[in-house]
Amino acid sequence: MRTRGICIFLSLLMLGSVLIFTPSSEQSNATLEEPFIPAFELNEAQETALADTGFGRGATANWSASGGSEGRDFIYEIVEDSGGNIIIAGSVYVDCWLGSVVVHTEGLGDIIVAKLDPDGNWLWAKSAGTAIAYDEARGVALDDDDDIYITGYLNGTVTFGSTQLVSDKFDGYIAKLNGTNGNWEYAIKYGGFDVDVGWDIVVDSAENVYVTGYYQNFSSFGIHNLNGGTPSDDYRFFIAKYNHSTPDWEWAFTAIGDALSVGFQLVLDASENVYIVGYNTGSVTWNNNFTSSTSGTYNGFLVKYSSSGSFQWGRAIGAASGCFGTNCGVYFNNVVIDSQQRVVVGGNQLGDVTYAGKSYTGLGNWDIVVSRWQADGIHDWYSMTGSGGDDRVQALAVNPDDRPVVGGWLGGSSQFGSTILSNISGDTDFFMAQLYANGQWDWAHKMGGSGDDTTHALHVLSDGTYVAGGSFSGVIDFDGIPRSATDEDIWIWKFRWDTDDDGVHDFTDNCVKITNLNQSNHDGDVEGDACETDDDNDGKHDAIDNCQYGEIGWNSSDTALDYDSDGCRDDSEDLDDDGDGILDIDDDCPKGMTSWISDNQTDIDNDGCRDLDEDLDDDQDLVDDDVDNCPTDYNPQQENWDGDNFGDKCDFDDDGDSVNDDVDDCPMNETGWTSNSQSDNDGDGCKDDIEDDDDDNDGMLDDVDQCPSGVTGWTAGPTLDHDADGCQNDGEDSDNDNDGVLNEFDTCPNGELNWIRDGSSDQDSDGCRDATEDPNDDNDFYMDIEDDCPTVEGTAYLGGLRGCPDFDEDGWGDTADAFPQDSSQWEDGDQDGYGDNPTGSNADDCPLVAGNSTSDRLGCIDSDEDTYSDPDAGWTVDDGADALPDEPSQWIDGDKDGYGDDPFGFQGDLCPGYKGFSHADRMGCPDSDGDGYSDSGSFGGLSWGIENGADNFPSIPSQWNDSDLDGYGDNWANVLWNDSRNKEWPGMWVKDAKKVDECPVHEGFAGQHQGCPEGMIGIDIPEEEDNQSMIQESNKGGGSTLLYVAGGIAALVAIGLIVAVVILMKKPEPKNRRPTLNEEAAVEEAVEENAIEEGPKTVSSWENLPGGGEYLPVDENGTNWYREANGANWYQSEDGSWTQYQ
Repeated sequence: MRTRGICIFLSLLMLGSVLIFTPSSEQSNATLEEPFIPAFELNEAQETALADTGFGRGATANWSASGGSEGRDFIYEIVEDSGGNIIIAGSVYVDCWLGSVVVHTEGLGDIIVAKLDPDGNWLWAKSAGTAIAYDEARGVALDDDDDIYITGYLNGTVTFGSTQLVSDKFDGYIAKLNGTNGNWEYAIKYGGFDVDVGWDIVVDSAENVYVTGYYQNFSSFGIHNLNGGTPSDDYRFFIAKYNHSTPDWEWAFTAIGDALSVGFQLVLDASENVYIVGYNTGSVTWNNNFTSSTSGTYNGFLVKYSSSGSFQWGRAIGAASGCFGTNCGVYFNNVVIDSQQRVVVGGNQLGDVTYAGKSYTGLGNWDIVVSRWQADGIHDWYSMTGSGGDDRVQALAVNPDDRPVVGGWLGGSSQFGSTILSNISGDTDFFMAQLYANGQWDWAHKMGGSGDDTTHALHVLSDGTYVAGGSFSGVIDFDGIPRSATDEDIWIWKFRWDTDDDGVHDFTDNCVKITNLNQSNHDGDVEGDACETDDDNDGKHDAIDNCQYGEIGWNSSDTALDYDSDGCRDDSEDLDDDGDGILDIDDDCPKGMTSWISDNQTDIDNDGCRDLDEDLDDDQDLVDDDVDNCPTDYNPQQENWDGDNFGDKCDFDDDGDSVNDDVDDCPMNETGWTSNSQSDNDGDGCKDDIEDDDDDNDGMLDDVDQCPSGVTGWTAGPTLDHDADGCQNDGEDSDNDNDGVLNEFDTCPNGELNWIRDGSSDQDSDGCRDATEDPNDDNDFYMDIEDDCPTVEGTAYLGGLRGCPDFDEDGWGDTADAFPQDSSQWEDGDQDGYGDNPTGSNADDCPLVAGNSTSDRLGCIDSDEDTYSDPDAGWTVDDGADALPDEPSQWIDGDKDGYGDDPFGFQGDLCPGYKGFSHADRMGCPDSDGDGYSDSGSFGGLSWGIENGADNFPSIPSQWNDSDLDGYGDNWANVLWNDSRNKEWPGMWVKDAKKVDECPVHEGFAGQHQGCPEGMIGIDIPEEEDNQSMIQESNKGGGSTLLYVAGGIAALVAIGLIVAVVILMKKPEPKNRRPTLNEEAAVEEAVEENAIEEGPKTVSSWENLPGGGEYLPVDENGTNWYREANGANWYQSEDGSWTQYQ
């Protein structure tokens, strides 16, 4: 019963994910039998390692702690006292260890409150509960004296020190503990006759207590009764204040409406106004002036009350529209106040949401939501993220910089700004993520074990340190320190976040995302030098500030202070006020033009005055620029050879021939002409007809140069002019070696000189002299030294004829090639006209024996010369050899009966395909009795019957003809008939002939004599002998017939008996398939029948199958099968039941 109660309790929690344990009135005495394994603690070395590694590196120590029972244990809230100690509240399943502190419980699931010192050591732990129900502490708060207050729910009799609270249903409670030693000081309960749950608690400066949660139908807070309206299973929101001074309940309020409303968490602001968050379905109203009506399934609400209980305002967010067959909406389960008294809420979103004119699209199942309102209810922002799975917010806090930090669990890969958290370890991983004060994501982190993990509680200390808590499974590495859970254990982690991993945690880091180890800050503002863009705060970006760390407290944009706007103050730190690259002390224009740099192009005389607009004598030659023939070159005498507008000092072409002086071999010679390809072939600035004696400048004077005005840009010599004719090889000389063969056809274009090519000196006409420079006179790929035909071109390399002609190009010289026109054959060892290469054309199948076969094989012996080869050991009739090697008209005998398949050949088989040895009426047909006459039937040939000569007696070898067709054969066996029998009668004597016709030409069946008509006597022979002979024959014939009949009957009887036995003994084999509908009905009938005689053969589920067996592979119809240890098979039906296969 207790297990059932817990399941109902869990399933009633709305949304299935907020971990609302809805109480149930059913209890059980169930216990866990698994051994208890305590969690382990950090030792000193591990704490030091944690502080030095990984994530959240700070000057103060970080730590982690864990603990729990063998069941599921939870932390729901964390607070810090004035001494830096950490207090947690939640539940433990059974007895457990927290460090060295032993926690004893009353039952399965008890209230727990525990305290750790600032270094993470467990100081004490207190529990309370009953043995009959699940009891929990859901909220925890401190007063100004560091005393501790909790709320939650209980059922039964629960002892808090000297106070006993008794409840016959689930009731809410408030309990106070001494903050120093954890002793219970007082406890009170609240509630009605149904379910009442306290979910969160806060304490004001006067030690008054506020609680929120939900109740069912009716609840009482002292004299304040809350009614839920019409009785229902829906829960109702409540907020109540307990006055410490009275002491009594001062006020309590609920929400009105025929729908569900739940309060989850509350918070006090500086004026002790109280804010509560939760969710509702349907339409719910507070104080008759605020209504939350859902468009979808759920609305998340935020309501504000004053300390006197006066309703201030409310806000609600829900689905954009209807859910269309599924749930959708928003719920809020966390709320905090920042230093500006703004309200930050956390919760979850399912589907699309619209609020204040903005839309927020759902990402998957439940998504993560954080939103903020001003104290007057004005909305600031709404941030959400999530995965395609189930992601939840379970905890919320805000740091001293008003940056919210949220925690919970992730069911899939989620993106928080630029951070992506992926690779979920188990079912869920716990996460923590921080937002900037404007609602943008700052950082995020996750961890997890092999099962379910979540962050349930978050707290931020005044120095920016985070304390987080929750539950985990498996093993989790808290920044180098592994923690192991027995089932789901609690964890607490104190850490400092350090985004840039520079050893300075974010809260005190003046460069959060950029390493700034020494925290240097030249101008002393909020940002360090490493991340600030104006380190001296002069209004000039560091990237363009020439004095990045210069004077502070002035403005660079004031040109009176910074003439060139370079970020350096003119009067104290700028040595070049106009920024032209010339120091002021050397600058003739110290505050002249800006935005230029003095160089040999802009300031030729380097005086700091820009030539373009500030300097009147750029070259300082005492000739003003406006009359200077070289204004930028020192030219005081103004020399000018060609009389143009440019003096020689600055004129690149003094003689005006269009060839610059630096490449002009005659720079100050003839004037009045222009160098071009007609007047100056080599472009050297010397006029060809009067100044240049080597017009192409190839080093060979024009009077001996065969190409005097030829190609330029080269020098004649053996390398470029092989035959020394003044014409450049290849470029303008078409016969470099002057041997009469043009270069393009000359294999030796730069070969020997002073010879003439002809048929005797250059046999292959390749331009190479045979006697001295051509190693391959016939130019056939084989050097003369290895060429067997050095004067005849050829490609052969086999047969001892290397380099000789090879017509078919098979490598064999023509004179050695047995097949000179067939490139696939070259040898014929047996000289039968078929080549020995087995892969070549017309390859010889018998290369060692001369033969003339051509049909089945080539070149093999064919004795009868019918083109089919004789069979041998390697080639049989089955392979295609001649079945009748001595008969030229036959070569195939498909049925292997010795008669060839060609009907027109010798002894042609008239029954091809049917093996037979008949030879009397037709050849090669079946002859059952072997008397030479074929059985009736076509047997693959022509229709053939008795009228064509077939055997009248196919089973009697001594008879084959019945001339009078009376069933008795023409042949006889009695030797005495040989002389007395009518010679014209058909038949012949056959020893031991059967069914002899005494009247072979007279049809007879019932006469006294075989085959004779009534009254007719057959052959006339001596009576005694004849009668004796006929008796013998009759006895033989009759006895045989009777024997055949009796034998046939016996055989039929035997066959019938065998068939009957087989049918009776045969059992149906099991078929590996799903039964059809009819078969299923039959199986069910059989199961019902057997159930009467043999017991049940069908079980409702797999859990009831006999143990010790194994599951078999699914068959082709998708049916699941299971085999017992004894070999019996079971199959699964569509309703999930299993039936034994019979």
